[in-house]
Amino acid sequence: MVRATDGRLRLLGPLAAAVLLLAACGRREPPPYETWFVPEQPPLPAEGSGNAFDGYARAALEVEAGAGEALGWSSFPSERRNRVLAVCSRPLARLAAATARPCAFRFTAVEPPRLPPYHRGWALLGKALVWRIQDAAASGDTAQAAEWTLVATRFGFDLCGGGAMDATLGLTIVDDARRAVLPFLTRMQAAEMDALSRGLREALRRLPPSQRLVANEQKAMLAGVQAVQDAFREDRLDELAEWMGSTVRPAIQHLKELRRKDPERRAAYFRGFAQEAIEEARWIERVSAVPGVGRASVPGPNFARERPWRRFAFALFTTLRPLFGVHGGLGSGGGFLEDGRLRLGLMDATLARTRLLALHLAFTAQVRREGRAPRTLDAAPADLATDPFTGRRFVYRADGPDFVVYSVGADLRDDGGQTDETSREPDLRLEL
Repeated sequence: MVRATDGRLRLLGPLAAAVLLLAACGRREPPPYETWFVPEQPPLPAEGSGNAFDGYARAALEVEAGAGEALGWSSFPSERRNRVLAVCSRPLARLAAATARPCAFRFTAVEPPRLPPYHRGWALLGKALVWRIQDAAASGDTAQAAEWTLVATRFGFDLCGGGAMDATLGLTIVDDARRAVLPFLTRMQAAEMDALSRGLREALRRLPPSQRLVANEQKAMLAGVQAVQDAFREDRLDELAEWMGSTVRPAIQHLKELRRKDPERRAAYFRGFAQEAIEEARWIERVSAVPGVGRASVPGPNFARERPWRRFAFALFTTLRPLFGVHGGLGSGGGFLEDGRLRLGLMDATLARTRLLALHLAFTAQVRREGRAPRTLDAAPADLATDPFTGRRFVYRADGPDFVVYSVGADLRDDGGQTDETSREPDLRLEL
């Protein structure tokens, strides 16, 4: 029974009242917007925790509180370098102590364009670690330089337990530390080389499984979907171009036109957009589980080429691809370049060179002691001797005290150790 509040329904008569009642019952509410991401507060790091992450977070907070404008510097002449080293002195000691403990990364996703928690502090600490390595080695304290190299390597690999930005920063710190110590290897004693080799092998074992990285980044992707949906609902679409760039303007225009269309189409748009984030993450997880040579055979998601959110997806969902050497747009799977070459993934390259460094140190130490290098790689541990591009052992040749060990690199072909000035291609080698 319908209760009239103003008397009008009674005056319309029984038939008219029935018609109005049926019309009201048939009226559909617009579909609700789904929630793809709920903002989280970064966990407060605990003092005296057995988790290395808490030490890393406290070090970052201390740097961010004291560095001021240095957090935004991109060049570091000597006076800036000295200032950063002074600000980072105590946090670096905290960070170094933390690397002696296991790390369970406590990931917090954020809506773009915000940086992940602690990122600015960690980036500055990474630069300070490189300078500590260089300063110690230049002063003749190669043992201390080796120890700082291990601190940087453990720290960098631990950051790979976060999202894509954390992992990219972590791998960059590992690479920068390696390049900082390489010029001083010949000054090391055989015992120092052995210790650094063993430490690098232990640091490599800290690398979290890629599934954890991908799961975290999927949360970050959905945070991006939420940011676009919120901008749409709150009529802030023009703000998106300010931080995503002009390439998304066609996608923004489509959303503006979508405002005038059926609410069901608006809800379907964001469901499809979010589903693409999930499918992209699932694909990258499968890709990351196999060596580079097998990635082209991993079926990729079959995204429609002209889906309306494609430009948003390219900006927000391709963050994992550079880590694992995946190329191309978001229209298909891919994985190989057109000439049959893999793209050099940051994760693969850093893993390969860290393993190569550990082997180089161990073999050079043996040459110092015995006058000859190992004849083969047979005795080398598999976790050090495996080329991440092929899944097989690195290429190795030795003749008395002389040896060469390298990765076949992105072309998956042994080019006899030939490489360019960056030591990247055709074969990938240490930057000696």
